[in-house]
Amino acid sequence: MTTRQDIAAALSTVDGISGHPMPPRTPGRGQGWPVWQRRSPLTLAADELAWLVFVTLPAGLTEATILEADQLTEDVLAALGPVGVIEEIRPDILQSPQDGAQPLPVLTVTMTTTT
Repeated sequence: MTTRQDIAAALSTVDGISGHPMPPRTPGRGQGWPVWQRRSPLTLAADELAWLVFVTLPAGLTEATILEADQLTEDVLAALGPVGVIEEIRPDILQSPQDGAQPLPVLTVTMTTTT
């Protein structure tokens, strides 16, 4: 299993989250995926990979978005902790690459893994 798949599998252990190794075509509530940011050599045999991990939240109702973010934060941290080092988790807005699509509220996790 690759690190990308490990992150997706860990996200899928969170109740209500479907983890994906790649961004879904039409992301919606309850989906999560990693985006690779950089690779830094540690030794000749090991590298550190930096990731952004997105978990989508309900759109439209601010109160529902806030409540779900509050509930998911601990679960997402607990699921991803065994996969790598969590640097931060924060609420965010993800702009969709699709024309006319609404921005998505997300939790954004910054983390590193070692290969």
